[in-house]
Amino acid sequence: MRLALLSVISATTLQACGAPRSEPVDPQVVLVGQTQDAAAQQPSFASGLRLIVDVDCGRELQTRRDDRVDRIARALAVSFQLLPVPTQALSSDVLARLDAKVGIVAQGADGFLLRAMDPADQPLIDQVIAKECSGEWRLWSQANSPGVACRVQASAASAIQQSALEQARETVARRLTASGLGGTVTLRGTQLVLEVASAQHAPEDWKQVILQGGRLEFRLVDDESDFVAAFARSVPQGQLPDTVRFESESVPAGPGRYRTSVFATARLGAGESLVSARDKLIRLLAILDLPATRRLALAKTSRFDPDTQTAVEDGWRTYVVHSHAEIAAIDLSDVSAQPEPMGASGHAWSVRLRFTEPGAKRFETLTGGNVKRRMAILMDDEVHSAPVIMSAIGGGSATITIGASASSEADARRLVMLMRTGAMSARLTLNTEERR
Repeated sequence: MRLALLSVISATTLQACGAPRSEPVDPQVVLVGQTQDAAAQQPSFASGLRLIVDVDCGRELQTRRDDRVDRIARALAVSFQLLPVPTQALSSDVLARLDAKVGIVAQGADGFLLRAMDPADQPLIDQVIAKECSGEWRLWSQANSPGVACRVQASAASAIQQSALEQARETVARRLTASGLGGTVTLRGTQLVLEVASAQHAPEDWKQVILQGGRLEFRLVDDESDFVAAFARSVPQGQLPDTVRFESESVPAGPGRYRTSVFATARLGAGESLVSARDKLIRLLAILDLPATRRLALAKTSRFDPDTQTAVEDGWRTYVVHSHAEIAAIDLSDVSAQPEPMGASGHAWSVRLRFTEPGAKRFETLTGGNVKRRMAILMDDEVHSAPVIMSAIGGGSATITIGASASSEADARRLVMLMRTGAMSARLTLNTEERR
């Protein structure tokens, strides 16, 4: 499934990621797909399935870290007179100028370090971080380390992880209901136990859909930096893995400006899977030195197959995107699937997004401040497209095209189901499956 932003037309709220609950129950069970009376009768799962699912909550901590880094970066940009107000989104050129003033380095999923490039600026940085590193965050002293560190408090980290676990349980329960499957979802430690009464008539990929994160995000692409180009120059000739290359493209970097952007690719070798090619690229770039304000994201590449007259996925490529997602699922009030007019390759389908009022304003401000720059559309951390913003986009809604293929309608409806049932901050991995 490939997502691409088409246009914005016009502007209730989806489940917020990590929304806290006030009544923890252990074990925690949600009965789904039944009436309240039937649920009280404890259904039999003798002919169903039991799935044991591992829940990794590290991403929620990372998201909190990225949001705090963005907040501090905006405050610093204002202090250095690089940004007029802290409510304005950080463009790539502002981030590039901020990099010359302060180094912001991630330290694990729950902390970061700030260091002035000019020691004379350190007092200003200390002043900003003393104000912004508050609440669930606290200053962290490090012996023999320049700069100042900020880390989430242990008690807050535990609460964040528990919230992410409960959110995963509730989201999986909603998806079981939306998919027409009855059963229970129980939280045991850091695992979910799914008891599914019957999956006999469920779609073949129902387990993948139920456990998918469903995190739709809009992130600015950083085409101002040369992080990948610098890394490419540091790799000794002949040391690249087979099928991995560094390539370049000319991209817009604001009105009337173009830059040459370097990116890494991993094409499929003979008999190689997409997972293997992706992992090879990730291992190579693991030592890429990025500030905490940026992250590396991957997108599938494709080639045209003249025999089938279709695009065939043939590997991966990189994008450097902003760590903070300016627009996410929490900014949507509704989503719907709709067919597009018949084209040469058949019916394409699209998904219409309606923003909340604050989300619509932020989206218009974001696009208006980044005209002639790229914005990546990500689903579960994978870039599906990176269109160029041509003008400020107002009206409160956007349309995402799925493309024309035999599965486009199913893909569109699946995307709608994922977003309506809520995005998960946790990563879910199927551990074991048992037939009852």
